[in-house]
Parts: sequence; C-alpha cells; structure tokens
Amino acid sequence: MTKRFRGWSNYATFRVFHDVLSGLNFDDKVNAEEVKEIALNSIFSNYEMYTGSHLVEEYARAIMDLVDFEDIAETINADIKNIK
Repeated sequence: MTKRFRGWSNYATFRVFHDVLSGLNFDDKVNAEEVKEIALNSIFSNYEMYTGSHLVEEYARAIMDLVDFEDIAETINADIKNIK
C-alpha cells in the first residue's frame, strides 16, 4: 500500500491516529474492527445525539469512513511487538 500522508494511507487515518488514539496505551494486539470501535467510542462518547445541528456528526462519520483502520492496527501491533 502506498503511503500518501506523513507515512499513513491518507489524511483521515493520520488524524484519527494522532488526535484520537495516540494517547491510549495498548497492551494486547488489536484488529481493525477493535480499533474502529475504540475510535468511534472516543469520538462520540460525549456527543449528545439528536440535539442541535447534525452537521458535526455527519462530517465526523464521513471522515471515519475514510480511515484505514488496518493501517492503524498494524502500527499499534508493531509498537507492541517492539516494546515486548
């Protein structure tokens, strides 16, 4: 896979990893679905559904659809392997 933004598959993947997931500690290997669930929970856990404009939520969900969670999971798992 060709990396297109600062070593990541795209800008959305870069931002989600650095803005949402980089502060989290992972002790065990993860797969893409687990990473996606963690990211979605982190982003939307404090979001009040059905209040005000849905524009922010729609933009956030559109960005999340662009994220390469396999790329993020591989990076997390490589970091775990290098630590152990």
